[in-house]
Amino acid sequence: MEKGYAFPAVFYFESSSKKENDFQIHITYPDLLHHNIPASAVHSDRGNIMFEAKELLKNSILFAYEKGIEFPEATASLEKVSIDRNDLTSDGVPYRIEISVIFISVDELEQEQEEDSIISWRLHDDRCIISSIAGRKIREGAYSAEKLRRLAQAISKSGQPFALNIDGRRIEVNGKQSIKMKEELEWITEELEKSEKSQ
Repeated sequence: MEKGYAFPAVFYFESSSKKENDFQIHITYPDLLHHNIPASAVHSDRGNIMFEAKELLKNSILFAYEKGIEFPEATASLEKVSIDRNDLTSDGVPYRIEISVIFISVDELEQEQEEDSIISWRLHDDRCIISSIAGRKIREGAYSAEKLRRLAQAISKSGQPFALNIDGRRIEVNGKQSIKMKEELEWITEELEKSEKSQ
């Protein structure tokens, strides 16, 4: 079975008060919203609504990863999914409500992280777990804030390319990637230090 995340999404269909035969669809993930993970959006294109729901789930998961927020368990039964108009961003009254389980695989999430970031990482206890650099998977390693800070300081601000040797593998980092990697390492270090202080 493919590994990933499956959460029930609630679709609230609302008629527009401004245009006749016009409507908007609110998408929410109650399990995530109730754990302070942003997970709601509004769309008007019914044809793309399942794609938009998957994009919303992906962005919510990546947000939780970046912030080190622990994921809740998904509601197991659709009959128990929270239908709460307080989750909506408007005062409209839905004329229809639908619930569907949306799934996104770990592979899709990793691909997204690799496209958007130089470093794929997550926080665990007081360490940062890094699983890939510059799109190259590495054996996961745990890094302290101090170790990440030293690595960031070693990278030139001017965007000089460099190479890393990790697990006997050479990873080439070009100039553009080196600038982004330095920024990401500095940001991850700050997040890790915040996490350490809150414990």
